[in-house]
This record gives sequence, C-alpha cells and structure tokens, in this order.
Amino acid sequence: MTEKILYYEVNDNMVTKLGGKYFSYTAPLRSARSGVSRGHQVGHAADRIWEYDPTTDVVRYIKNRYTGTMTKVDRNEFILIQLRAEKY
Repeated sequence: MTEKILYYEVNDNMVTKLGGKYFSYTAPLRSARSGVSRGHQVGHAADRIWEYDPTTDVVRYIKNRYTGTMTKVDRNEFILIQLRAEKY
C-alpha cells in the first residue's frame, strides 16, 4: 500500500500543549486525504498540512488556513519544515 507523509504546522497557541510547532506522520494513502487520520488534535490544531508522496516527490497542501489549498507549495520552505518536524 502506498504511504504518504503528512507534515503539520500547528497554531502558535498549541505549541506548548503539543510540545512543538512541526510534526510528521506517515499515513496509508486512504487515511491521508483528510489530514486528521490519526491524532485528531494535531490535524485540527494545524494551520497548514502538507501531503508528501516520497515515491513521486510530489507535495501539496491538504489544509492551508492562510491562502487555501490551491496555493503552490514553496519547496524551500517545505524542506526546512521536513528538517524541523518531529515524528508524531
């Protein structure tokens, strides 16, 4: 089964409660669609969620409270988020 990696950027108000700003979670393809497949708290608290497919190197937003999901992903910013994200 194909897996996607979800990257979450949580709202500043939740950083202390959740213990970090950025999280990653590997999810089966069918669970990745909503971004809240596991840890609903992180999915709902996230301002942005990226879905990354390592087999095709494609990344897209599945949640973006600022500009919407049709916004083009800044690959440089995404690389920094991948480096900073803690496994959830």
